[in-house]
Amino acid sequence: MTAPPSYTAIENVPVVDILLLGSPGCGKNHFPAHPRMLLLCYDITSKASVYNVQKYWRKMFSEHYPELEHDTPVMLLGLKRDARTSDCILPQEGLLAAQDMRADSYAECSALTGDLFLEALEDITKMAVGTTTEEGGLSKADETGCVVI
Repeated sequence: MTAPPSYTAIENVPVVDILLLGSPGCGKNHFPAHPRMLLLCYDITSKASVYNVQKYWRKMFSEHYPELEHDTPVMLLGLKRDARTSDCILPQEGLLAAQDMRADSYAECSALTGDLFLEALEDITKMAVGTTTEEGGLSKADETGCVVI
């Protein structure tokens, strides 16, 4: 199976390849030739999920794109915000995981309830479109190396 096709954006926004990792079924045949952004997703109800993103998927990107590793913006996105319980990964823990991975930003959202969904989508879009500027995709984050969204 190959990567899904790129779609034309509205209002003259350039089409950008975003590499989405952390979902089942991803593999060697799913990697675009030159992604402009790395979106790492994890399930906040599963500590194993954030561990897999940190220890497996982030390294998978580095192995497939060693020349892009330091120039590609990375966002860690916590999913299922609506399902958070006391046993789940807290926002502070997600931020620490993002900082540990040297991600440029961190966000959480819930597709089920829509909680922070549009905000996360807007930030993903801004980050992806920002990679098409003269400056490229390098982060302009503060000294923590991560922007909380």
